[in-house]
Amino acid sequence: MSRIYRGDKRGNSTLPQLYRTEGIHSKLINGGNSAYVSQVGLAQAIKVHVSPSSSVEKILRSKSSFLSFSLDFERAKFYAADQHPRLLNPCDPYKETRYIFSLDTNDFIETRDQGVFSLKYECDYELVRPNALTMPDVILSGYVRCRFCKGGREESTDCFS
Repeated sequence: MSRIYRGDKRGNSTLPQLYRTEGIHSKLINGGNSAYVSQVGLAQAIKVHVSPSSSVEKILRSKSSFLSFSLDFERAKFYAADQHPRLLNPCDPYKETRYIFSLDTNDFIETRDQGVFSLKYECDYELVRPNALTMPDVILSGYVRCRFCKGGREESTDCFS
């Protein structure tokens, strides 16, 4: 592994347009059940996310704790562009409506469960940029702090498949 990709667009429930200050969100941001994974187990939660089969599972997927990534950059473009990647064009910063996130996977650690990885990281506030070039956004971006580490340099861990 070296890189994985995610295509997204403005207006999606994952709020990709806030990445400059918030990072990227799962659909859980919109009122999902944060205890769902521990209630049904990781394997079942992943199965429902990847291939929901019932109407209840489709509702759960719409508020999933997971984000889908691909090893294939072209697949990420496909999703970012509503399945029409030929229509993607470069644009000026702060005018984008489509996003392709890439994540370096070299530091991922495989857990006891095959295909499930853990990543330890620290929040890097040097990466924060205002979401718009207005004075309030520029000022507020200096106060962004992670809700998990509370602005410290504590190590965080995420587990994913």
